[in-house]
Amino acid sequence: MMTFDIVRPHPRWLEPYRDMCRVSWGQLHDDYILHDPNDFDRWKGRIFADYRNREAGVGLPPGIVPSATLWLIEADPDGERDECLGVLNLRLHLTEELRRYGGNVGIAVRPDRRGRGIATRTFIRLPELFRIYGIKDEILLTCYADNAPSARAIQKIPGILIEEDVVERNGKPTRILRARWPILR
Repeated sequence: MMTFDIVRPHPRWLEPYRDMCRVSWGQLHDDYILHDPNDFDRWKGRIFADYRNREAGVGLPPGIVPSATLWLIEADPDGERDECLGVLNLRLHLTEELRRYGGNVGIAVRPDRRGRGIATRTFIRLPELFRIYGIKDEILLTCYADNAPSARAIQKIPGILIEEDVVERNGKPTRILRARWPILR
């Protein structure tokens, strides 16, 4: 079983993160959680300040809530072969729109590491992460109903309550799964 840590982004893992973006770009339902690997020279110098500002709610566009971004890192003890397995985004509070679709968690697992339980093991750590970040909202996960890998990861969480709904996304009715995790934090 692959072991990994959920960490705050750090310059030590910038190249592994860039590699994760390279192999994942265009392979997700939504690339919002990643940086365009072709624009690395443009964003590499400001990525950590951008993450801090987003978490503090500084300079956010209307409708975007503060969020914390974390990296899923499989660290090599020598630091020579560290790998970024994915990215986790925690929205620090929910709007009505996020309650309908989006939830307070976004995750991207690199395509060549999917099917190994990374998302599920990350989700199981959400109560701990919500405590650390002081998130008071319920744990709410959503995904497109036809996104089988995400749906499987969500369904493996013990005690999760899942409902199917139809919401408007990009002007079209879209089937989604909305999962609430009624656990004590």
